[in-house]
Parts: sequence; C-alpha cells; structure tokens
Amino acid sequence: MVKNDFVDESKVHGLLFDVRRSVRYHNRRRQFFDRFSKLSDTFALLSGSGTIITVVSTLSTSNAPIYFAAATAIASAVNLVFGTKNNARLHHDLARQFIALEKRLIDPELTPAMLALVEADRLSIEAEEPPALRVLDLLCHNELVKAMGYGKEELFKIPFWKSAFANFYDVFPGSIKKHSAA
Repeated sequence: MVKNDFVDESKVHGLLFDVRRSVRYHNRRRQFFDRFSKLSDTFALLSGSGTIITVVSTLSTSNAPIYFAAATAIASAVNLVFGTKNNARLHHDLARQFIALEKRLIDPELTPAMLALVEADRLSIEAEEPPALRVLDLLCHNELVKAMGYGKEELFKIPFWKSAFANFYDVFPGSIKKHSAA
C-alpha cells in the first residue's frame, strides 16, 4: 500500500480503518434520517389527504378530520424538531469528507508530511461532527472488520436489542465487549 519506508504502515492502516469506519457510520446516519424523513412525509401526505377527503365527503360531521389534521401536525412537527433533512445532508457531507481523506491515505506516494496533514484534517472534521452514537459506531466497526477479513476476536458482541435502537439512543454502550473478552 505505502511504498515510502519512512511512513509507519501500522499507523496508516489504523487511520485508514478509522476513516473507513467513519464513512460507514455517516452513511448509516444519512440513510436513517433519509428514511425517517420519507416516512414522516408519507404519513403527513396520507393524513393530509385523509383530512381533505373526509371534509369534502358527507362524513364531515365526524371527528375524522380532527384526527387526520392532528396526525399531519404531529408528523410535520417530528420532522421539523429532528431536522431529518438537515441531518441527512450533514452526514452525507461528513461521509464525503472522510472519503476524501481515504483517497489521500491510499496514495502510493504518501509521505510522513502528507500523513500528518491527513491526521490534522481528520481532527478538523471530527471537531465539526455531532456526538457519535457509540453502539452504532461499534456496529460499523463490526461491518468493517468482516469486510476487511479480520478474525472474529476483533468483533464486538452487540445484542440485537441494542442494535435495534442504535440510531436512536445508546443503550449501555460501555457494557459491550469484544468476542475475545467475553
């Protein structure tokens, strides 16, 4: 990978692993926010349509328009409060920045000075990142371990119920251990 004898290849490999894990993390966050936004928009559209149909129909004396209108308001409020579209765009941009770092790391002419710049740029990107969800980050770690062909001892043992909530909340991330430590 790196042909320059003065560059610490284990340092490059570790940094490359971390950068690739960050790309996976931000792509997962972007996908989550995109899906959440689309689901919320779909729910608002269906509820809004239901309101219009109910008001126009002869059933306008029922409470259905109130329920549909409330559902539309709730879906729109959730989308607004969580800023799903903005968060999706943020994580898309962060993934692209990490991909740009990866491209620099795999440069066959990588020098120690270039490596130092990549490390500095990585820190700059991380300074702008929102706080990471640790369980989701460990899931991305496991995906990358498998993709790069590492042994099972490098995997973290993550129960399904923790991974199910990984995009919402960190459920006791400190209790997660590697397979070899279990």
